[in-house]
Amino acid sequence: ALLFTGQGIQPEDVIKYASQLREIDEDLLEANTYAAEKNSGLPIADYLVRPEGIFTNNAALQMVVHTLNVTAGDLALTKFGDTNGLVAAGHSLGETAAFDKAKVFPTRAESMEFVSFLGRFMQRDHEQDPGSLYRIDGLTEEQLLSVSLELEISPALINGPTLLMVGSSVGRNDLEEPLKEAGARRVMDLKLPAFHTLYMVQAQADLERYSRQRTYGAALFPIIANYDGEPITDGYELIVKHITSVTN
Repeated sequence: ALLFTGQGIQPEDVIKYASQLREIDEDLLEANTYAAEKNSGLPIADYLVRPEGIFTNNAALQMVVHTLNVTAGDLALTKFGDTNGLVAAGHSLGETAAFDKAKVFPTRAESMEFVSFLGRFMQRDHEQDPGSLYRIDGLTEEQLLSVSLELEISPALINGPTLLMVGSSVGRNDLEEPLKEAGARRVMDLKLPAFHTLYMVQAQADLERYSRQRTYGAALFPIIANYDGEPITDGYELIVKHITSVTN
């Protein structure tokens, strides 16, 4: 299986992963970095060695992670030799790398362009209507839903049976007590934009509009969609489910 990370990484991770990939195939990393820069207008090469500034710019962060992901995917497929029996999945942004490797995006340039628009749309929405993600340990999805309306929080990511992310307005310091009363062990403000919530509704609409003008291919191997966990090869269905996940 090919498994791709989302954007929840740290500056030291970017430096480490870029260094490791550069040691294995410097020309490949440079080629993908050039493609990312050409399609985003961002200094991706600089960010790979000095990544601190990308963590306040979602467009830059997504392009950097996507560049690292597809480079690792290129190397993995070279090692595998063929795609017989292969499946792929990616967490959130990582799905786009799975699409890239399975040729849902017909070209690398189109892959980079998709992520560039995705990141820009999300950054704009966050700046216009700031929200934050909060991590909740110890509650099931059902327990969370029983209190979410009252607390004005929106389920965002179901990362495990009792490991959940929710979105709400920035700087909430009134969530810990009621959520712990409901059974949570820990509540943490991740200080990340409220991805996968209705704070991203305009980004979702704009990405859907953008995607209607593009052509997508059938995946060369099944991709397990974040949205429902189903293995899919239909390129359009994969894109639709990815866009649906922008707010869900």
